[in-house]
Amino acid sequence: MLLQRFIVALACLVLMQTACISTRADEDTGKAIQLISPLDGATVRETVSVRVPRASFPASGYVTVTIDGNFIEATAFPDEGDVVYEWDTKAPYTLPNDPDKKLHLSDGDHTITIKIFNRDNTVDGTASAKVRIANTIPELKDGVKLLYQWSKTQDLRYHRTTQLDMLDSNLGVPPTPIQKSDIRFRRTVEDSDASGYLVRDMVLDNGLIITKGNPATVQNAYLLKGRMRTVSLSGATVSNNTPINSNGSHFGFPIPAFPARRIQVGDSWETPIEMSLQWACERPTALRGTARLDSFEWEDAYPCAKIIETFSGPATFNLYSPSGDIPPVQGATVKVTRTVWFAYTSGRLIHISTDAKVDATMTSGQIGALGGELSQQAPAQDAAGINPFTPTAGPNPAGNMGQLPGPSTDTGQAKAQVSFHITEELEPMFR
Repeated sequence: MLLQRFIVALACLVLMQTACISTRADEDTGKAIQLISPLDGATVRETVSVRVPRASFPASGYVTVTIDGNFIEATAFPDEGDVVYEWDTKAPYTLPNDPDKKLHLSDGDHTITIKIFNRDNTVDGTASAKVRIANTIPELKDGVKLLYQWSKTQDLRYHRTTQLDMLDSNLGVPPTPIQKSDIRFRRTVEDSDASGYLVRDMVLDNGLIITKGNPATVQNAYLLKGRMRTVSLSGATVSNNTPINSNGSHFGFPIPAFPARRIQVGDSWETPIEMSLQWACERPTALRGTARLDSFEWEDAYPCAKIIETFSGPATFNLYSPSGDIPPVQGATVKVTRTVWFAYTSGRLIHISTDAKVDATMTSGQIGALGGELSQQAPAQDAAGINPFTPTAGPNPAGNMGQLPGPSTDTGQAKAQVSFHITEELEPMFR
């Protein structure tokens, strides 16, 4: 099976490099195959399972997918079942002649074509369907008021992934992943009234934090504690509640805030965007961004308001280290785009996708706290013995709300201008 998949991958690569797939689509169709789904003339949205009768597969070979005549993907036959392709009609795609340009399918009529190839790269069969994509929801005449519809004892589970890539400008090398996370957390409503909610976020055990390629379970890397916040019905933070016992890492995750008024597509407002360089932070940076209601569309089978939040400007980032002696990163330049899908009928947060670029001058100690390393060409040095950071007192060496007292060890170290690329995805584990 591994050898077969290698041969398939090699064949697909040759086809793509010679740009002959689209030509074959015109010249050779093989036998006609009927798609099980989608059916010709169907209206589709979000992700569509493209199914072909399994009896149509030859003994070995592969499948190609074209949309409106443009090659999208080549893939081996599935090990079992009849699904040859999961077509995400909302996902960006690229074309072989311009792999850096991301394209999106618009709502309306499109044709998907599946070609089944034998092992010798000859076409065995072809199936196609013309479908209408309908991801966008018509604008609501009176606009919408976005309110969370939580109830006391609400217990929601979310899946969150992050990746931090580093580019050392002294080396000019491609971005290097230095930290990843894959965790789940609970968001519970501890109390509520007519004005808002008391919300608690708690990271669940067995999530993974990967630093420099080394995985660790989140409960082994941190002493996990919940973060409590009081928020309004529209998600604005009213207060951050001080823990009774500060020992531990009190991590919380985004709660997008919306205007208290009704909004229409195109309306904008000022909004806080929480960010951190690390996978999580007890004191994330709150950027003063701008939000805009972009459209109404389907997301994860919910009718949603799609909101795009942006920020570009200076920022300071707090860093966590077990010893608590790493000073904040000051004078960083940030450009962030955060897209929020909020189900306006059920008052639920459905999806957050974040993409950010951070440029900063940092010491080797600061970069090391993130899991990165400076090149040996870093030119500048901190003045040894000068502590630019005055830590606040705190009794806990493993992630408390404050820092340990004492002089910072992050002095007399090399500095360099570095860039980071941050991505984050947050989705619910409910339907």
